[in-house]
Amino acid sequence: MHYLIISILSSSCIILVFNRLEKYGIRTFHAIAVNYLFATLLGWILIRCKNIPVHFSGNEWLPLAATIGILFVVMFYVIGLTARKSGVTVTAVASRLSVIIPICFSIVFYRETLGLIKIAGIVLALPSLVLTSVKNRLPHMEKLVIFLPFILFLGTGLTDTLVKFTQQQHLTGNQPYVFSTLVFLTSLVTASLSIAVRFRSNRALFRTRTLVAGGLLGIFNFSSLFFFVQALNHAPFDSSVIFGMNHLGIILLTFLSGILLFRERITRLNLSGLILACLSITFLYYA
Repeated sequence: MHYLIISILSSSCIILVFNRLEKYGIRTFHAIAVNYLFATLLGWILIRCKNIPVHFSGNEWLPLAATIGILFVVMFYVIGLTARKSGVTVTAVASRLSVIIPICFSIVFYRETLGLIKIAGIVLALPSLVLTSVKNRLPHMEKLVIFLPFILFLGTGLTDTLVKFTQQQHLTGNQPYVFSTLVFLTSLVTASLSIAVRFRSNRALFRTRTLVAGGLLGIFNFSSLFFFVQALNHAPFDSSVIFGMNHLGIILLTFLSGILLFRERITRLNLSGLILACLSITFLYYA
């Protein structure tokens, strides 16, 4: 159970750190690049400690790993933007509800069962996302912000679907460790190239606050994935229960953090959306 708790804390901390970047004058892309440097190093250290052989010849998942690595950077940037503009609760709900996309993929391509409870979970997802995203008295230019949670929802769902497909079709034995590290490495290269193209001066990349924020993101990013896998391997529950507890835990923890730490204003509509989101995830995983 402690593996799951650490994973939930790590995933929630990613959103909370992103929410604070703008306040401390840290460029999101710079923090993302440093984050993937730390995540890649941690993955490599784990591979070396476990004496896992690394070879890429004949691995059909290499193009998928590269694609997922690029998507990770894009979606990490969207998470950061959504956390700053829409708040940590909206970000958590949008990213966690995206699970309906890989679930729908599994129903269509893997012929998984589709009962009434699972249908109810899918139907509840969209209105819950709309309700949690609604903000009162948005400035005219800021009305575009309402689309960020939906971009996050679709992008995260697509990424999770590719990860699920790769894991089920191609990864065996110790390959998930190598796969994860290669994904992080691809993300590092993508973020670094983006910085080189977008910014004339990258001195800010080496500022102490940027390195600290990126390092924290990298540690939380790696820990959320590593300890979640450990939770799946060691917990006495079905994997669906672990997934459900993980998603609900992240939503509730970020919701409380948003209110207590950042004084986020939650309307009745937002609270209704939060309740619907929890019901949706519960129905999806315990159906």
